[in-house]
Amino acid sequence: ASQSPAVLAAAVRAYGFLAEGCADAQATLMSPGTLSHLAFLAGQKPANPLAQCVVYACCQLMAAAGARGKAAVVSAGALPVMLRMLELEPPGAHTVAACQGLYAVAVRDVDMQNEVAQQGGLHSVYALIASRMPPATHALWLLCALLHGNSFVKNAAR
Repeated sequence: ASQSPAVLAAAVRAYGFLAEGCADAQATLMSPGTLSHLAFLAGQKPANPLAQCVVYACCQLMAAAGARGKAAVVSAGALPVMLRMLELEPPGAHTVAACQGLYAVAVRDVDMQNEVAQQGGLHSVYALIASRMPPATHALWLLCALLHGNSFVKNAAR
């Protein structure tokens, strides 16, 4: 039976919290098709709470499972969803989620910093900072992650 979006969002968020300390929950999230299906659902309505919960679950997975978790998140197609969430107007909770998810993808990873920048993330971050809307603080953290130790992105930022 189909569940309401709120129930599904709560379940995804709970799995994200479980993934933080439970190898079985991490394995379930990283199992073939699970993350890609969640990324697909999030991409359908990127401003809704389900999309935010999917990104937060991805953040928890990346924090808990390290490089394996990041690889699973990126290969599932979550990166374009987060970038789209970053661009949606007006900025809101979805923007904060996107900044946090992209930060987790890009921090200390030059290849991912380049990927986020090349896919328009740098432009979106600048627009958020210039807007001075509440998510601008999160955009600043993301900008720091994108620029840290990366000459390509620093040059692109000029």
